[in-house]
Amino acid sequence: MDQVEEFMVRHFRSKSKKVAGKKNESNFYSKHLLERWLRGRTDALENFFQYFEENIYSQSEKVALPIKRVEYCVAVWRMAAIIEDCLKNENEALKDIEAFASKVSTEDDTLMLLLILGKLAYQKDYQDFDQQYLPGIIGAIRAKKDILKSPSTLIPNLVLFVDLPQQLETLLALDLTPDDRVRLQLSNCQVRWKWSNFSASLDSLAAATEGFLDISESALVTASAEESFLSLALPLVEMWREIGLTASQQGLTPALDYMLTVTEMCAKRGTNLGLLPGYVMWLAVKDSPAFKDLAAKLEARVTSRLRGEKFERCFIVHGMTEETKQFFVKDFVRRLLLDKFSVPVGTVYQEQEQDHAAQDPVTLPDATSSSAPVSEPKSELPSGISQQLLDISVMELAAGKKIPEMIDMIIIEERQGTIPSTTTMEVVVEVLGEVGDLYSLDQLQRIMPDGSPEKESIYLTTGKIRLRSVNSAWESGKKLESWIKLVEFYRETWSDKTKGSVQLQTGENLLLKCRNYVKLFVEEAVLTSNNQLMPAIQTGSLKVATDCGDLALLLVYWEALFFGPQFEQQQVAETLLDKLPQLVDHIKIDLVLARCHRYRTESTYRRLVEICLKHQCPPYTQSRIFEELLASQTRSYNLGGAKETIKCAKSLDIKLTADYLQDYLNAKQEIEAQAQNSVLNKVKNFIFRTPNK
Repeated sequence: MDQVEEFMVRHFRSKSKKVAGKKNESNFYSKHLLERWLRGRTDALENFFQYFEENIYSQSEKVALPIKRVEYCVAVWRMAAIIEDCLKNENEALKDIEAFASKVSTEDDTLMLLLILGKLAYQKDYQDFDQQYLPGIIGAIRAKKDILKSPSTLIPNLVLFVDLPQQLETLLALDLTPDDRVRLQLSNCQVRWKWSNFSASLDSLAAATEGFLDISESALVTASAEESFLSLALPLVEMWREIGLTASQQGLTPALDYMLTVTEMCAKRGTNLGLLPGYVMWLAVKDSPAFKDLAAKLEARVTSRLRGEKFERCFIVHGMTEETKQFFVKDFVRRLLLDKFSVPVGTVYQEQEQDHAAQDPVTLPDATSSSAPVSEPKSELPSGISQQLLDISVMELAAGKKIPEMIDMIIIEERQGTIPSTTTMEVVVEVLGEVGDLYSLDQLQRIMPDGSPEKESIYLTTGKIRLRSVNSAWESGKKLESWIKLVEFYRETWSDKTKGSVQLQTGENLLLKCRNYVKLFVEEAVLTSNNQLMPAIQTGSLKVATDCGDLALLLVYWEALFFGPQFEQQQVAETLLDKLPQLVDHIKIDLVLARCHRYRTESTYRRLVEICLKHQCPPYTQSRIFEELLASQTRSYNLGGAKETIKCAKSLDIKLTADYLQDYLNAKQEIEAQAQNSVLNKVKNFIFRTPNK
């Protein structure tokens, strides 16, 4: 517990602003309060109550802060440790805890729930007063997924539900409502199965199933009764499937035989709902090679009228949300429940124009002749559910690289008013981008709403594919053709951005990628001295500057020539600035100076100084050029040149940062000190030299 606390505190406090001079502890105050209790301090418990009221309950406005939620959780854990200690030692302080928990229960019933769970674990009396907290206790038990067998010495066992079997046994002995009893029986089934107590687990499963079917007989009396009954469907179905799967995987034949018997008993009720356990068990074991006979026996009772395509998808689609799974299972069980009365109600059965009663029985399909799933009637799904179902289907097709089917599904659903979520579309676009499917991307772009994130993502991916194609052509030797296509694509993207066909950020991102390819092409042409391509590069760059007012390509062209290996190329760079002096204002001088620093040649700095003297550069550009020249001279101990640079900057009223001047002075003092030490050594040697004997 202390390690978890220390990690969480360090993690969340590292993200908050630190107060100067204040050292934060790696734990909360509740740690000291628990230590006082364990040392036997009588006032520790009262201080703990005060800590809860002042530091937690009275600071409800801070509940959104992660660090405050961590503080609350850790405090509850430590209170659970105190409750456990009181129960073990039969400490009278337990009454004080109960009084405080009752006092704050209207605001927070967590302490009361822990207290009652502790009583259940230590077989204390369950009072009538505790009955009001039963829904919260059942909810906490049902939320527990991991079952621990051995006690822990690090975290309170109340929090870990180590004593869950005893707690469930005590609760099941109470006078419960049928719904609550089924919920607890399912929890008991899960716990016993995890503890390898298979007989007790299967007995609980059978009892829960019988209770579920008994409740179904009165489930349609009121709307609340129906909703309560349907809320039991998913836990029951999941428990049947989990036990069926594990039993078949581990070869537990007696367990499967017991379950088969239960399904046969349920089927004797004569309703489709009574066939549900057998249906779920068949879904669990049908793919097991060792139990083919069992699967065939179960499949014989799975009629086409019973099966549901969406219901089965709940168990074969990974990543389906709990909400979606709950909806499909509820809808399926509701259909079975209503089918007991053979009445087409609501959206479960659509009204047929012909009178079924007047039909010849010979023309009716034989319900038991096939076990293929029936096509479920199309109903108006709640908001978000239809999109989630579409997301699942699209994700499956994307994972299988079934691109034509995936695109067709998206287009058909879009015509019906549903499109995949943004996250799903990102996956779709990524898959299409990997294979370079421009046609499918174009189809999707036509149906996406203007300005939507999906359309922007499609536009950006399409651009990346086209740029990859241009680069491939360049690498294959089609230099001139590739350059022309790149320039045209740059102009097209600029036009889309200017017209508002895409968002500014999307257009700028794609233009930035274009500039990266431009830099790659131009630098290669300059380094290889491709004189046939250089005129086309200059023409294309000037065309973009003229039509779009964008000097980015010309700046890339100038920089490549400026650092070119040939003198003629450097001369072309100077001529370009003479013809287009406005380029000087747009040179990204810091990037150019970083490149000069990598080359480590003073001549490049001096050529930049010449540009400063020849053209009217911005003050920042002038200062940076002279500063980097001074730094280069200082590093090479060219103090004479550095001194002239400082004089020149001063005469031109160019400001130099103090750091660069200080570096120069430090280098100067270092040289002077070395020289002085050298003279002194010579004098000492002369004076104290040993005379010749």
